Amino acid sequence: MPAAQYGRTGIDPIADESLFANLFEMIENIWHLRGSTQLPSEPSDEVIIGRLETFLAKQHKPITEQGETSIEFSSPLCEGWFTPNWLALVIYDEGRFWIEKGLEGRRLRYDLRSLHGLVFCLAGACMMFAFVSIVEDIAAGARFALPTFAWLYGANMVLAWARIPLAVRRAVSVS
Repeated sequence: MPAAQYGRTGIDPIADESLFANLFEMIENIWHLRGSTQLPSEPSDEVIIGRLETFLAKQHKPITEQGETSIEFSSPLCEGWFTPNWLALVIYDEGRFWIEKGLEGRRLRYDLRSLHGLVFCLAGACMMFAFVSIVEDIAAGARFALPTFAWLYGANMVLAWARIPLAVRRAVSVS
């Protein structure tokens, strides 16, 4: 097909897989927090993983897999109804920490997922939409539901984005 039939960019959205991959990655960042921190050269990988194990235990996150340079947890939100809500990892239902070695030294990388929190907050916003739509109208329901979702999920994520890197650095720092 001629490029003109694909719009201004001339990119075939079906044939260009990278477009969909980039779109999915952008959407996936809504419920993922990824980051890293530089590790000092002195404590061994085993010591760092041990400190992360202690950190996860304090955060009420059960370890599902542990290796020499990685550790993973899985804690569905529906299982932790009575988990203290002031913990840094409270909104995250799955996560992985791993140590990478490179030319610049060692880095601790992490990938945390809050998909269950996103779904829970979305369900709350949908309930608000339904209630307000019944009483008022659909437009009023939308005007109420969107800020509700932004407040429920957005506030939790902003707090997490600020707290997680600091909590991880403290967990692996030399005691």
